[in-house]
Amino acid sequence: MSRHSTSVPDVLETGSVKILASMRQIPASAAEKAHDIFELAKKSDISGVVTIGKDGESPFGAPIEVGKSGIPVFMGKCYRSRGRNRH
Repeated sequence: MSRHSTSVPDVLETGSVKILASMRQIPASAAEKAHDIFELAKKSDISGVVTIGKDGESPFGAPIEVGKSGIPVFMGKCYRSRGRNRH
């Protein structure tokens, strides 16, 4: 995916958007602890994780090994936080 592949006018016109993300895997036994850590990070305005998959679950269609939990991590230059736009 290249830079500038999604624009605000495209989103308004089509209603869809492309988001850059990577998929990480952790041992399924660590998923609950990871969830707790991500909740603490959110309180410090650090985010980018929307879900943690269950054992062998494939969030957003990405392949995940058995015994692992998938964590999609979203990235980007602009994001909305506490009602402010950051660039």
